[in-house]
Amino acid sequence: YKIYGEFLYFKKNKTIASYFKKVKEIYNSPKVFCHDFANGSMTDELAFQIACMLTKIYPHQDDFTPVYNRFLGYATLLRKYPFELEGYYGYSIGGNRTDAFQKNNYNILAKHYFAKLSLSNPYQVEDKRTFLPERMKL
Repeated sequence: YKIYGEFLYFKKNKTIASYFKKVKEIYNSPKVFCHDFANGSMTDELAFQIACMLTKIYPHQDDFTPVYNRFLGYATLLRKYPFELEGYYGYSIGGNRTDAFQKNNYNILAKHYFAKLSLSNPYQVEDKRTFLPERMKL
C-alpha cells in the first residue's frame, strides 16, 4: 500500500481525526532519519503510510490510482500525452528530476487551465534539485 503526495480525500469524522493525530505524531517525532532526502525529517507520504499501518485506516482501496504519476512504474504510459491517459482524474508532476517531455505536458496543461480560469502566471515545472539544497546531491 503506497501513498503519494498528490490528492487524498477524507470525510471529516472522529475516526479520521484520530488518523490525522497519528500522522502528526509520526511526522513530528520520526523514528527514522531521512537527512539526504528530506533535510532531516521524514517525507509526509511516509508519515501517512505508517499511520495507515498502525491505525488500519486507509484512504482508498488498493490499486486505485486516480492521479497519473510517472513514478508508479507505468512504462507504457511514459510517453503519452495527458489526453491519452484514460481513467485518471489528475496529472502529477514534479520530482527531483523531471524529463523535458513531462515538463512540456504539464506546462501546456497549466497554461490552458489558467487561461480558462482567467488566471495569470501559471506555475512552470522546475526540478526540485534546483531550489532544494538537500536534493542537489541526489
